[in-house]
Amino acid sequence: MKNSKIEISNNWKIIKDEFFDIDPFDKSISEDEKSMNLFMQEDLMLLNNGEYFIDLGWYGGNQNGCYKVYLYKGENWHNCQLLEKYSTIEYQFLTKSINTIARNIDDKFYDELETESGSIDDFSAVELISKFQITHSILKHPDKILALEFYLKSNKNDNEGDSWIYGHNPNIIEYLKTFNREEYERLNKESELWDDKTISNLADPIWQCGNSSIQGKYFYCKIFLQINLRDELEYLIENLAAIAWDIKTNQPKEFFEKLIAKSKEVNEGSDGNYEYTINQLEKIKADNKRLGRS
Repeated sequence: MKNSKIEISNNWKIIKDEFFDIDPFDKSISEDEKSMNLFMQEDLMLLNNGEYFIDLGWYGGNQNGCYKVYLYKGENWHNCQLLEKYSTIEYQFLTKSINTIARNIDDKFYDELETESGSIDDFSAVELISKFQITHSILKHPDKILALEFYLKSNKNDNEGDSWIYGHNPNIIEYLKTFNREEYERLNKESELWDDKTISNLADPIWQCGNSSIQGKYFYCKIFLQINLRDELEYLIENLAAIAWDIKTNQPKEFFEKLIAKSKEVNEGSDGNYEYTINQLEKIKADNKRLGRS
């Protein structure tokens, strides 16, 4: 493979391999090299394992383009079963997800799935299709953090009604209950690289999961400090004071000073709607000072 980040078993046949290790946002790579080896390539990679094919391309040019991944069953693009389709510009997520799909094919996760055959072109206007577990349940994969990241990123644009409250959040809560301390520490570190929308969707389930190996309420506050999306900040700040009260004895006052500063930023653009939250955080900081915590 021309891209060392793609890790596939010997079960896979490489039909097309023009997928180089090029991150479209890597400024150390020249624009000419990106154009030649990425932006002008609708056919970057094609892998085959029995009846299954993974197709990767770049679509849309260098300004508004993105990677598109297709997993389909059957040799004919115009008469096959489309199992997975998604678009992304996140290079690290892309390589991880391709590896995950390839392993799931090796493990025969898709073999019992029945879907209708048709032309992939009929789904050109559909951004996300998942016929298995990518969007509906968390992948059964030994790397729990990768599986959780894949699930969150696949579903981050799901704005359908109460799908998060009654669908995704319960799934994530049950999954987080299986984490041990080491897995939580990995999640705490690796999630710092996730985009705002992905990590913000973890906030509610992680503080509600009730796993003693996870510092869920601390993590909620940490997410608030990490993100910059206005809508997500205004959502998280609603519960911030109540959650922060529960961790006041476990964190230094500098942590609460950061929460206060970030809350003031959010408050400035909301006509003072979050003064109560700021006052409560100030009380927590004062309590920490009174108790002699630095």
